[in-house]
Amino acid sequence: MSPQTSPQIPTESAPTRVGGSIPSRATSSTEGAQAGRPGKSDQADLHTQLIDLAAKWLAVKHSVVITDMSHGMGETADAIGWTSGFSTLVECKASRADFLTDKHKPWRRDPSHGMGTYRYYAAPAGLIDPAELPENWGLLELHRGKLKVIVKAKHLKRWARAETSLLVSALRRVAHSCPEGMAVRCYPIQSPKARATLGVLPISAKPVKEAQS
Repeated sequence: MSPQTSPQIPTESAPTRVGGSIPSRATSSTEGAQAGRPGKSDQADLHTQLIDLAAKWLAVKHSVVITDMSHGMGETADAIGWTSGFSTLVECKASRADFLTDKHKPWRRDPSHGMGTYRYYAAPAGLIDPAELPENWGLLELHRGKLKVIVKAKHLKRWARAETSLLVSALRRVAHSCPEGMAVRCYPIQSPKARATLGVLPISAKPVKEAQS
């Protein structure tokens, strides 16, 4: 795979999203807010709608999607998805002020400390000029209730530790509803040699102490 082009990935049929169901709605009032300067309430609604649409957009080519969750190291992903070999981050912006402030964050000043092999901004049409995008970032614009790719993202070096922390946090949140955690056994191909399992402790559980020798 060339490091300068976005890969073509087959559509995943059953994406998993942590943080809520992937919506199919599109509100006309959201697009109406693009015509003027929306107030704080309108901006919040628009931001929420952009996150929902970003999750739906990511789910087409990513088998796992997480929205609006922090990994505990600073960055909160509006929407991020994973598939084999790479991840895609979508940062949603409902106002110019929010977009202009974003570039001052530590993980934007140093892209290697950010998440996402591929990174996009999602915003109402006309809010972000493609010339303003950080190097190798892509742009998604809201058109008729859907996100449209205006600029394709290119490969960036991601901070794998942050992504791992986010995935662990998400799994533990899922297991939080189970007092004793959860265990999963699921094999695509049934075989006596299949030994893969998944075990997750809930957030409230104390970590297991290492045995003293």
